[in-house]
Amino acid sequence: MKFLADPLLQLNALGVYFGSVVLLFLPALALSLLFFCSTKFTEAITKKKYPVAYPAYQERVGMFLPFKVLFTERAGGKDKERMDKLIWGEFFYGDGASKKEK
Repeated sequence: MKFLADPLLQLNALGVYFGSVVLLFLPALALSLLFFCSTKFTEAITKKKYPVAYPAYQERVGMFLPFKVLFTERAGGKDKERMDKLIWGEFFYGDGASKKEK
């Protein structure tokens, strides 16, 4: 245990330990970053393709976790109906009547 008393060896041991921990999580961080950037790129393409409906969809659904949908569904009302019309189109609602009236 003599080597633990030397401050330079302690510092070196800490550096090796934390360096290995960083190397352990580096692949996971790299894949997470790749997944996030890929999602942002895909959303940008989709937003250009559907300039009205996709922003409404993004308001309603979270990027990775769908918890926003639960709150939007519970809220109901005109805002939910407006978003549904933008996302699903008038065909889904027929002549503009709400789901409750059908």
